[in-house]
Amino acid sequence: MLAPGALQVAAGHGRGAAGRTYDWDRIDRARDQSFALLAETLTGHPVNAEDPAAAKALHREAVDLWSAEPGRTAADAARAFRTAAARAEHALF
Repeated sequence: MLAPGALQVAAGHGRGAAGRTYDWDRIDRARDQSFALLAETLTGHPVNAEDPAAAKALHREAVDLWSAEPGRTAADAARAFRTAAARAEHALF
């Protein structure tokens, strides 16, 4: 699944340097926020749940389902990431 794997790599999972410390709590929070924004971008509506763990699962499921659709391409994923990034940038500034 292209999109979830890309977010994991961007978060640094599996790429940490030996002997270096990382603030994994902070990195994981940013990754989770990225999944939430991407899920909302892909579905066109907020993907929420009362329980944070349930919300996280719903975000991942929405991204996984979108990514697994037949015919989905890397270009589609790149376009989705750019759209989500533009939304995040707009929300921050």
